[in-house]
Amino acid sequence: MKTNWPLKLVVVLTVFSCGLLVGSCILPIGGASPEPQVWPVVNIVDGDTLDILYQPPFPIEERLRLIQVDTPERGDLGYQEAAEALETLVANGEVSIEFETLGEHERGAYGRLLVYLYSGGKCINVELVRLGWSANYTKYGEGRMNQAFEEAEQEAKESQRGLWGLPSTGE
Repeated sequence: MKTNWPLKLVVVLTVFSCGLLVGSCILPIGGASPEPQVWPVVNIVDGDTLDILYQPPFPIEERLRLIQVDTPERGDLGYQEAAEALETLVANGEVSIEFETLGEHERGAYGRLLVYLYSGGKCINVELVRLGWSANYTKYGEGRMNQAFEEAEQEAKESQRGLWGLPSTGE
């Protein structure tokens, strides 16, 4: 009996690549979403940008831009403090990410993945706003978590945390 080896090869490669790209082709019973993937932090660039070792389909260093956060740029008042706050918030060295729209991996300026970043059960984006190192910045998203960002910004302003407590902020 003659086998159709090219077809078998295509099937095997398709199943294998599906597993590499999403971890599994099959969702758990009941349609529940799988546990979030955890990625190692490689480098903190500044208060709203970092690099992780991202692995679909092969390990690659990927630069992330935090959605709804805009911390001071290099040379600006608060730059170092914002970068240190991000470093502290991801001190365990592992993070998970979510995109604004499930399944859509959007990129912003400079090709960075636009994400909500999680570590230790907290949304790091919201925490940076709560600590006062960013206002609620909606250029890269004003979506599903906007109320949490608005509340965090109000809390930071009222407590004069971070940028809101600096003399030159003027808010």
